[in-house]
Amino acid sequence: MTLNASFVKVPITPPIGLRLGGFAHRMASPSRFIHGDLYARVLLASSRMGELALVQLDLLGLYSSDVELIRGIVSKRLGIKAGDVVVMATHTHSSPETVIPMWVNTFPYTREERALYSQWFNGLLSRLEESLEGGPIHEPKGVRVKVGELEAVESGRLCVSRLTGDHVNVNIQVVLIESRNGLGRVILYSHPCHPTCNMDLGVSPDYPGEVHSALTSSGIEPIFMPGFMGDVTPGVRGANCMSNLGNSISRTILGGMAELSEVNNDEVWVRVKRVNVPLRQPPPLARAKVRFEELYSRANELGLIRREPIEDLWRGLNERWVRDRESVLKAKLLLDLLYADEEYELAKDNAEWEAAELGVVKLGDITMVTVPGEPFTGTLNTIKARLSGKASGASMNVIGVGYANGYIGYIPTREAFRLGSYETRLARWSRVAEGTDDLIANEILSLLA
Repeated sequence: MTLNASFVKVPITPPIGLRLGGFAHRMASPSRFIHGDLYARVLLASSRMGELALVQLDLLGLYSSDVELIRGIVSKRLGIKAGDVVVMATHTHSSPETVIPMWVNTFPYTREERALYSQWFNGLLSRLEESLEGGPIHEPKGVRVKVGELEAVESGRLCVSRLTGDHVNVNIQVVLIESRNGLGRVILYSHPCHPTCNMDLGVSPDYPGEVHSALTSSGIEPIFMPGFMGDVTPGVRGANCMSNLGNSISRTILGGMAELSEVNNDEVWVRVKRVNVPLRQPPPLARAKVRFEELYSRANELGLIRREPIEDLWRGLNERWVRDRESVLKAKLLLDLLYADEEYELAKDNAEWEAAELGVVKLGDITMVTVPGEPFTGTLNTIKARLSGKASGASMNVIGVGYANGYIGYIPTREAFRLGSYETRLARWSRVAEGTDDLIANEILSLLA
């Protein structure tokens, strides 16, 4: 097997003052401090069979238009086809609102905020391009590749299923790429749990940042591949969550290195397919506007329309934690306002479908399936089960990668729709029609055929 690879990373940490994405309780407040740096990472792999660039960014997500900008830069600087560039976001909820800015009608971005965001994002693109102009990324080395699936009992106890509330059985899928002289090592790892430990106003890569700190101190550069984790979340939030989860993953990886098996072929290729995904429909625009304005007025009268985090009110949604009836009612009002804001924004567009790029990436014996959104663990299980039904061992070394090459929001399973889980309530982060998970599984399997 002859496989060459090279790697580069560049900091993309935003300035203090940008809104952070992913949590509504922040109430459009700007960031106030930095817990840890965010990075963009590029891994270039090639063999006689083809070439591939994996680009990972510590961001909430990226729309397809921004993916194409990044592909264009990588393609130009590395001299590979844009279609052979895979762009994925880690989905940290402590990075700027690169997708689904929340409270878009309640707290519209000011001109100054838009200018600050554009300055940062354009700077991100410039720094990425500069990092690819020369240096190590243009000096690929002969490498060996090892792969394995490590049981992660410890980190599994720290994560729960949103559908059942139970702790989950977690396996960490690991791909080790090391130079044959032993001087450089990169690890791709997939851990299916939302990076949503941090909930304050600090910029953070979340628990993958803790993994980064632990592994780089051991001479390993990690690349987090966000798995099919739409329905899995940390059981407890906060700084301790980041540390505990990150350190448990690091221990599992470092302790399992000897269990990895060497890859014995040099296949490198990318296949993609664009499909139209059906969308659920919002209320008519006039009705959505009236409902939003009514709820906004009620919340404003109660002094709730302010750009300050109000996490205690969101806790009030869980009456086991808060017995103050007034707090519960205020929290429910804000939640209704949030979704009225979302339905109003969706009604302005009223799209019936959205284009989604699905992909399959081959790296030796490893098969990565890429989806531009938040697929559930059940969807990957379906893909693997159907592959196993076709041929013994066909599902081995299949890695699900979400948040890749675009963002179409949650992709709930039929079971999630039946249960009426949070991920199925209509919003810009949850608008695909029921059955989209089956559509995606079928299309992925067709790419693997």
